[in-house]
Amino acid sequence: MISLNSMESIDISRTISADVDASAPAGTINLRSKTAFDRRGTRFAARLVVNAHSSALTLDKTLGPDDDRGSLKVRPGFLAEFSTAVRNKYGLIINISESNIYSVTHRTGLVTDYVPTAADPRPQLPNNFYFQEQPRMNHRFAATIRGDWRVTPRLTLGATINYNKTDTWSTLRKVAFSAGLGTNRASSLNVIGNAPMYSFETTGTTAYAQAEQRASVLNSRYFAPQVRLEYKLRDLTLDATVAYSDSKSVSDGYGQKGAAYFARANARGINFRSTRTPGAATSDFTVTQLSGGDISTGASFNRDTTLFVEDGRKNTRKDFTAQANASAITRWLLPIHWKAGLKSHQQKRTFDQPYWLKRIAYTDTSAANISAQNASFKSARDFDFGDLGGSIITPSGGTVFMFDPAAIARVWDEDQTRDAADRIFRPAPTVADYYNTNVLYHRNFRERIDAGYLMGTTTFLDKRLTVRAGIRYEDTNVKIHEPNPRSAREVEKEGHTIGASTGYATTTEGINYQFFSLPQATRKYDYDNFFPSASLKYLIRPNLVFQLGYGATIRRPNYDDLIGVINVMSSQNRISIPNINLRPEKAKTFSARLAWYLKRAGQLSVAVYQNNIDSKIQNEEVPVESYDDVLADQYPGYNVSTRFNSGGQVTTRSMELSWSQNLGLITPVLRPVSLRANYTRTYADTIVSNLVPHTINAGISYSWRAWSFNVNCNWSDDFPIVANGERIRRHRAQTDISGDWRISPRYTISFSVRNVFDARYVWQEKRGDNPLTLYLTDRTGSVISLSVKGQW
Repeated sequence: MISLNSMESIDISRTISADVDASAPAGTINLRSKTAFDRRGTRFAARLVVNAHSSALTLDKTLGPDDDRGSLKVRPGFLAEFSTAVRNKYGLIINISESNIYSVTHRTGLVTDYVPTAADPRPQLPNNFYFQEQPRMNHRFAATIRGDWRVTPRLTLGATINYNKTDTWSTLRKVAFSAGLGTNRASSLNVIGNAPMYSFETTGTTAYAQAEQRASVLNSRYFAPQVRLEYKLRDLTLDATVAYSDSKSVSDGYGQKGAAYFARANARGINFRSTRTPGAATSDFTVTQLSGGDISTGASFNRDTTLFVEDGRKNTRKDFTAQANASAITRWLLPIHWKAGLKSHQQKRTFDQPYWLKRIAYTDTSAANISAQNASFKSARDFDFGDLGGSIITPSGGTVFMFDPAAIARVWDEDQTRDAADRIFRPAPTVADYYNTNVLYHRNFRERIDAGYLMGTTTFLDKRLTVRAGIRYEDTNVKIHEPNPRSAREVEKEGHTIGASTGYATTTEGINYQFFSLPQATRKYDYDNFFPSASLKYLIRPNLVFQLGYGATIRRPNYDDLIGVINVMSSQNRISIPNINLRPEKAKTFSARLAWYLKRAGQLSVAVYQNNIDSKIQNEEVPVESYDDVLADQYPGYNVSTRFNSGGQVTTRSMELSWSQNLGLITPVLRPVSLRANYTRTYADTIVSNLVPHTINAGISYSWRAWSFNVNCNWSDDFPIVANGERIRRHRAQTDISGDWRISPRYTISFSVRNVFDARYVWQEKRGDNPLTLYLTDRTGSVISLSVKGQW
């Protein structure tokens, strides 16, 4: 977590060199922080900001994320920076910022059934679909203090402290409709017309509606001190850095906002009609309830009620980095600039998900009581479909039922003052909840990477030719601490029963004996690699540059993919599962670039790249029946989403064309106008998940006197999100605009609008010979910022 306000510049390099981490197959981004010596004298600058979202352009208080009280959606923020430098010897920079941003995401999803039966052999039918809204209130505070001291002309010392605090208050509301197909296709679905993917109605007894509400406040804290040293003696430069960071994230909607974390219930015995405009990307589902209990009241949602009061999910991460570099110039035969260094980075991460033990249930479990209680928890905030075009028509004409998490939490609090017999709720954790909290969703991860490198740079032909070569070594050690379970025979010998479908004991005492009676086990992964690199830069002319590059890189599995938690996404019929056997992918990267620097800040360049990748990390989805028998019994018809290493070598190639030009080259009248454009073509010898085949970035800038204006557009083509190509993200274009008005030498007014036209995200699915159909679609809206900046 780094504040960009404390950065002086961002340097992007597509050429790999030995002095950067090997986990950079596409190049490096160097965030150069401001030094106290970058400023002269004493300076103070401040910026006042107002942020707004296109869904709530009003100064009135409106509902969301809160269900029971309104809040302002146009939110203020600020940035202040103080810097001083004394005789170029002592320097201090203090940077403080705060941002408050409201946003909302609307989603519609469709789950398609591809399992025909003898009774219904149709290959493709809609099984369930859902609407989802997630408003967020994001508050962020950041502070950076940096001091530099030039002790002598040769020795400079420095220290930096970064602190970030982020609080995100959000509510996720979802209503889903299921035809309940399974083996009852013929009795549960009656197709209207010849296009079942766009118009159908349910019959029989298997269809249902589901209402779900999640309320969460994610509190994140980040603290990072750093000390630096630099010493120069003629051609020798030594520098060293020691850095530590400590971050922690805790979800606590109940404690922070008085809102219950999770509430979900089903309305069974209903039937409905669904229609939408034909098309593989349309999401304007119109749902009309045909029979059953009216879904505008919670009384109809009286089945399968699941409630959790507290959240408590916790993530911790601690990093320690020590690095030392030395550079020197030798002049034997050729002048060579040598650079060598050592680096050690350690990372420790833990994850806990204790909300399972906070499960509650109604004391009176009769259907009449559950109906009455759920009805009393209806939210005053109507479900918002956003601009995706959905609608739900209930028999009474009322809005669809949604839980009010604050109302549930209030009743739970009141219960604590009542006698046990009079309480509405009771604690109801199960043995499975105990297992989930203490075994399945507890993670303890350690990683250490020790590295060393040596590289040299020299020039030829009157400095027109620059050659660089180097070697880097990295040693990776991963430790995963986890329970060391006893065998089923040992557990049963002690008198405990093992669940036939779960594989773990059926009591908490049995789980303790099975997983915690032996010392904790440590799973280790150790591997080391050498990473050679080389580059060449030749000045054909002063304004014509040719570059060649080669480098070996590595991409290590991230924490979530390797030992993350199992995530069951019922609305998508999908289970996300980590892969403990995931290996790092290794690549050899080749690059060539020709750049022509034109007059008046112009540039025209062409670059080509090739990556030869071993053990490429890919996304895949497979039917649960082919993955795990236990999961198949619990979640029939679901897909399992995970990551895997592809066999053999995968080769990707790309070409990049880039152009920028100030139009003053044509005529002085056009001097305020600059144009830029970039096109990238990428392909591989096999389907690669998340590989975008075509991207275009184009923009125009206008600057005249005290005014400046920028327009930028990014377009990306369709690309696969899974390795078999069955799911793709549809092409998308986003336009951003910004501008400044310098009203005086000290004051500037600025504005920006991100995603001006509210371009939506669309994911689609195609299996076998079936037509392409909708999978997911999101709208995130536009973010608008206005600011006034002053400097003294």
